[in-house]
Amino acid sequence: MSKKRLSKVAHHSIILSLCALIMVFVIVANILCYTVFDQALRTWVGEFGLSTKSADTSALDTQYNKADYTKDTLNAEYEKITEEICEEGIVLLKWEE
Repeated sequence: MSKKRLSKVAHHSIILSLCALIMVFVIVANILCYTVFDQALRTWVGEFGLSTKSADTSALDTQYNKADYTKDTLNAEYEKITEEICEEGIVLLKWEE
């Protein structure tokens, strides 16, 4: 009995499809590890989350978005920028070559 060999195209298509299946499996496993099984894997490895319940945060600056302006200073800046834009527009309207 003689064994029939696969053609190169068939051989490559089988290898590529197996590689694609392995890549899909790795991607799905990665997504599951970082979403569904994240806490279980962290405790299994021995990494525990940090608890800040007993920490004194009164001296820390914990406000993420701070406003460096008030409504009055903002309106003054708006007026100043509006004047600059109007002056430049008037200069462009008067400019003739």
